[in-house]
Amino acid sequence: GDAAQAAVAANIEGAESPMDEYERGLPQARAAYAAGRYEEALAFYERFYSLPELAEKHTTMTWNVAIANFRLGRREQAIAMFQEYLLLDIAEDMRNLALEYIRIARTGEEMPPPGQPPSEATPEQRAAADGIANAEIELGDAALYAESIPEARDHYWAAYSQGAASADN
Repeated sequence: GDAAQAAVAANIEGAESPMDEYERGLPQARAAYAAGRYEEALAFYERFYSLPELAEKHTTMTWNVAIANFRLGRREQAIAMFQEYLLLDIAEDMRNLALEYIRIARTGEEMPPPGQPPSEATPEQRAAADGIANAEIELGDAALYAESIPEARDHYWAAYSQGAASADN
């Protein structure tokens, strides 16, 4: 919102460099996130994510943008950022955590409270998520066979951005 953008703008105004902006703004972003002001936290995280001078912070900011979108209920944006995060050089436990958040976002399950990691998916939950993705893939294949490229694209997008997120994927 406007207040979030104003907080980021005030931080930019007084900064001498992108790193100074980051060092001054990160405590504000963390405080906003901890207070449940996810829109404000996201505004800071997206700003830091966008600065090429902060390339060494990219992995952390990718996660932060993903989780803030997740908390705001912006499931598609969260999924896209978690998927980007999975492409980075990350530890196996963080990879598994990102996959769980993707699964929760795709299946519409209730989000775990802030600070509490999601519980491990049951085989049934994974199977349900996989079923959603596989159904979209089948619809995409049928549309492609019928030469309806836009419809096929939409189904494939649904399968890979909102479908299943198993550890096997």
